[in-house]
Amino acid sequence: MVHCRLLKPRWLVIIQMLLALAIGVACEDSGTAAGGGTEASLPPPAPTPTTTPLEVTPATPLLTAKPTLTSTPFTAAVVKPAGTLNVGFKEFGAFSIHPSQTSAAPLIYIGTTVVESLLAQNEKREFVPKLAKEWALSPDSLLWTFQLNEGVQFHRGLGEMTADDVIWSMQEMSAEGSVNVFAKDLERLWKNPDGFVKKVDDYTIQVHTGTPQFDMLLRLSRPIGAWIVSKKEVNELGAEEEAKISAGTGPWEIVEHKTGQFWKFQAVEEHWRKTPEFTELIFWEIPEESTRVANFSVGKMDTINMSLDSKTAVEKITGTKFMRVEGGGTINLGMHGNWYVGHGTPEHKENRPGYNPELPWVSSNPDINSPEWERARKVREALVIAIDRQLIVDAVLHGEGQPLVMWGWENNLHRLPPELRQREYNPERARQLLVEAGYPDGFAPTLTPHIRNIPGEVVACEAIGTMWEDAGIRTKINT
Repeated sequence: MVHCRLLKPRWLVIIQMLLALAIGVACEDSGTAAGGGTEASLPPPAPTPTTTPLEVTPATPLLTAKPTLTSTPFTAAVVKPAGTLNVGFKEFGAFSIHPSQTSAAPLIYIGTTVVESLLAQNEKREFVPKLAKEWALSPDSLLWTFQLNEGVQFHRGLGEMTADDVIWSMQEMSAEGSVNVFAKDLERLWKNPDGFVKKVDDYTIQVHTGTPQFDMLLRLSRPIGAWIVSKKEVNELGAEEEAKISAGTGPWEIVEHKTGQFWKFQAVEEHWRKTPEFTELIFWEIPEESTRVANFSVGKMDTINMSLDSKTAVEKITGTKFMRVEGGGTINLGMHGNWYVGHGTPEHKENRPGYNPELPWVSSNPDINSPEWERARKVREALVIAIDRQLIVDAVLHGEGQPLVMWGWENNLHRLPPELRQREYNPERARQLLVEAGYPDGFAPTLTPHIRNIPGEVVACEAIGTMWEDAGIRTKINT
C-alpha cells in the first residue's frame, strides 16, 4: 500500500483515494540478453542470442485446501528451461533473505523467486496450498495444525525442508529487533505467551495462539512477510552472510547480485512445484524511465515496469502486450493523530504517543455524541469530499484505475452496499463544513508522499493539495 500521509506521528487511515492498476509491459518477440557485471542501464546482447516468446505456459493450478486435513498435493510440471528473461525495474534495493534482517523493499522480488510461503491466495482470494499442503483449525479456534509437503528441497544441496526450518523461520521473523514488516503479527501468532508451537514430526506443526486469531492464514500466504529459509544454512554461515546468498525453496536460485545493478537467477530444474520456462532470469535496476523504455524498445529488455506516462510511447512498439493487475496497488490518504482507544487512562499517553487533539480532524473527546467529536468529524468530511478521485484517475493514471471509498477494499467492492461504493465530490460543501467546524480561514496540513513506486503517488499528493486549496485548506507538500 502507498500512504499519502499527513505528517504527524502515528496514523489512522480515514480517506481512500483511488485504486491503481499495476502495469507491466512485455514484447512478444524481443531478443534475450546475457547478464554479468555490465552497467544495468544498457545490458549488452548475448553472444549467441536466442528468441524466447513470452507466452508462458500457465502454472499447474493450485488446489484449494479446506479447513480439514484433506490431501491436496501439487503436481510438478515437466518443463525444460531455455533462454534468458530480462526484466527492467526502477529499483529493488539490496538483496537480502534473512527472516529478521530483510526489510519490505526487496521482498516482493525475493518472495516470488527464491523463497516460498506456506500458503498462497488464488485469483478468488481463496487460500490454497504451497509449502503446507493441508491445514486444520480446532473447534475452539485456538489450535492450528499444518501438514508440510514432503521432499521439498532447499537450493545448493542444503537438504529437505522440514518443520524445524518452518518454526525457526517464523520465530526469527518475530525476533527482537526484526525489521520484518509483519514481525508483530507473527509474534502474536507464533509466540503468544498463552499458547505454544509444537513440532509433531518432521512434516507436522501445531500452533496454539492462546486466543482466537483471525489472520493466521492471511499472514502465512504473503511471501513478503512469511517465507521459509534453511535453519542449517544460517547456523553454518551466520546471519549476516546468509542474508546475502540465502537458499530458499522457490523455482529460482540466486546466482549473483550487485546492489544498484542487477540480480541474476537460474532456474531450479525439476522444481517440486513448477519449473520456470527460462534458464536464466535477470532483474536489472534502471532508475531512469526513459532508459528502461529505450532498452525495451530495442529488445534488450523483455519486459519492464513502466510509468503510466510512458504508455502512449510503449504501445507503439510492435508486439507489445500490457499486463494489468486489478488491485495491484492503491494510493490512500492516511490521517495521523486519531488514537482514541484507552482515552483517559494512564496507559493512553504511553501507548498512544501519536494522539494529538490539537489537530483539526482529531477530537479531544472520544464520545461520538460530543460537540468535540462533531467538530472533528466535519473537518474529516470536508477533507474527504474536497477530493475529486475520478479526476485523479483520469488525469494522473490515464484512466488505468478506479476510485475507492475505503482502504483495503480493493477487490471487494461488490461486498459494499451500492450507496457506499462512491464518495461525493463537493468543494462548496467542504468549505461550509470548515466554517461550521470553526475554521473559516482553513488550516495548513502537510502532505508527505510515502514512496513505494506505485504509479502517481507523488503527483496524486500534489493534486490533492491543489484540490484542498480550492476548499480553503492551505496545504504544504513535503517532498
